[in-house]
Amino acid sequence: SGFFFFLHLWCYKYAAKHTLVSLTMILFATNPIWTALINVYAFKEKITARMLISFSIALAGIFLLTKDQLAIASENSLGDASALISALFYAIYVVTSKKARKHVSNLNFASLQYSVCAICFLGATVYTGANLIEGYKAVSWISVVGLVALPTLLGHFLFSHCMSTMNLAVMTCGKLIEPVIASFIAFLVFNENLSSATYVAFVCTAVAILNLFWPQIKAAYLHQNNK
Repeated sequence: SGFFFFLHLWCYKYAAKHTLVSLTMILFATNPIWTALINVYAFKEKITARMLISFSIALAGIFLLTKDQLAIASENSLGDASALISALFYAIYVVTSKKARKHVSNLNFASLQYSVCAICFLGATVYTGANLIEGYKAVSWISVVGLVALPTLLGHFLFSHCMSTMNLAVMTCGKLIEPVIASFIAFLVFNENLSSATYVAFVCTAVAILNLFWPQIKAAYLHQNNK
């Protein structure tokens, strides 16, 4: 799981550098498809019509969000392929993670997984001769600490915690809200303008997520009223 986590991150970062960010987002957004297909084989969890509808609506929203950039031809097909491969490695990572979480506590699992991933990155850094410490500004180190503390220790740790109880296909479909959140953060932090397509994309994603989790929301509501 840690090794595939490393491969996913490596391919994703390569894609972000060698092709359009919008294309990286679109191609990586195919990961729920790969997850659902592998999940059917690994855990016999069915792909429901509700999942397919939610995925289609969310993907349409992401396309609207990035269609202007998609109109620009990509000059590096390796970057595009890397984004797609990253989605496949991510799907393998979450399926192997769920397999492990059936037998290992989340804390032990996360500690081992991140350690394996870190060792792989260290090996890749040494192999490529990249500089590890010198020459980086303070803001770069602050960014690294932020990446470790929030997306990794908080985000992925909570994600692996939910793996032991939730359907993986549902979880990965839920992650499709990320591009919309990223656009909103870019507006707050970098003053990037929000186009009308952004609001349409947000509505599409919100509808998709609501549709996806409606059975759980309804069940929780009925349980609360029956108390």
